[in-house]
Amino acid sequence: MLEILCEQCGATMLRTPASIANSAHHFCSRQCSGKWHRGAKHRLYGKHPSQESRDKMSASTRGENHPNFGKHLPAEQRRKIGDANRGKRRTEEMKRQTSEARRGKCVGEANHNFGKHLSEETRRKLSAANRGKHPSEETKRKISKALTGIVRSPETRRRMSEAQRGKPVGPNSPRWKGGNALYGFLWPQQRDVARSRDNYTCQMCGKTRDELGQRPDVHHICPVRESCDNSLENLICLCPSCHGHCEQHPQDCPVPRKHWLLPSATEWELNAEVEF
Repeated sequence: MLEILCEQCGATMLRTPASIANSAHHFCSRQCSGKWHRGAKHRLYGKHPSQESRDKMSASTRGENHPNFGKHLPAEQRRKIGDANRGKRRTEEMKRQTSEARRGKCVGEANHNFGKHLSEETRRKLSAANRGKHPSEETKRKISKALTGIVRSPETRRRMSEAQRGKPVGPNSPRWKGGNALYGFLWPQQRDVARSRDNYTCQMCGKTRDELGQRPDVHHICPVRESCDNSLENLICLCPSCHGHCEQHPQDCPVPRKHWLLPSATEWELNAEVEF
């Protein structure tokens, strides 16, 4: 056995003459080997594999080919993996490349969860893991921007409505922010007068009723839970996407059109499609 030095940390180690002759570089551990091979020293540094090569590399570790397929890692090993990855931040360029690479590949039947129904135990664990977590304002802004302009089909809206049916509302809802849940007297009439005033058009993005496929939402500029104010000065028409954005970012909400640009109150009342 011969004494040699680790090329990463400089630690002394014993190796056989044969192992020294068969390898150009020598390390005391896998950690040192991994650190040494990062960056410009990596064998693929500066190379750009073709799309075919990347597909082959991906397929070689997918499904049953993955070394951890069918294995259940113990809690201690999962904790070590989590600790090793904690604090690592991907650059914006890396995030963009990942997003472009995954675009269209995880939708519908291509999604690895397609057709699967999570067990009650799995849903309980997911719920417990996310309990108490609140997205930052920056994350909310990005989600709102990604959803802006998206118009859901009637079938999608029906499914969302059915999924929410029977769930807690008002003070029992996890999203409850306090205040008054009632919309107050003459709300249906005021809502439709506001729609008529704004010509059934979103006052933020300009989409009309025909483009939306439905009547626009009527948003309370000062939240109704705080003011119970159904006056026209506090109401404005928004499409569902802009409505959700303004709920999260009240400072972006436009103000109602000035009174000299509006028809008379009598015309509003005559043209409004009042619902009860």
